[in-house]
Amino acid sequence: MRRTPTPLSKGAGPLSVTSVRPRVQPMRKTCVVWADRPTASDAWHEVINEAELREHLLKSKKPVVLKWYAPWCQSCQRSYPEVGKMMYLFPDKLYNSFEYVKINLADLPKAWVQSQRVKNLPCMSYYHPGEVDTPAVTWEVPQAKAKFLRQNLQFALEHPGEKFTVDANMLFMVAEPTPALVEEAQRTKV
Repeated sequence: MRRTPTPLSKGAGPLSVTSVRPRVQPMRKTCVVWADRPTASDAWHEVINEAELREHLLKSKKPVVLKWYAPWCQSCQRSYPEVGKMMYLFPDKLYNSFEYVKINLADLPKAWVQSQRVKNLPCMSYYHPGEVDTPAVTWEVPQAKAKFLRQNLQFALEHPGEKFTVDANMLFMVAEPTPALVEEAQRTKV
């Protein structure tokens, strides 16, 4: 069934630009509205400090994807809705393979944030199950690179226990190959 656009202003015809433009509600003038907006079925569990994050990471039976944000970060405001769209498109197996956590770094100790390899916002970290001290990888997630989230998480699932680095496109690569990976590469080379 095809819907025909209804005029929004008097005298606008069915092909008028004003007839297809949706009505937009004005945004509230607060900088944290975007961070509280539900994305991907409210998948993100919010932690408020380092101790709560450590506890969550220790209890986790699944790998953890941690979203770092700050209320003043305009890049986060543009990027994280794209991340939510990407998560919405994940197949169920991929979506259910991770725990999703977010943390506001505005009130955290700067030294601890830097120890987690956070240099710029927006960024995310990936922790293997039970890993607490340092993440397997921390990568920047600018709006244009949010589309690679699915590929990165799929790669992380295929390489459990590995440490990663990222290339210029923010795609994961194995940083330190394990002996098993080296043996496998040698077998396939012969």
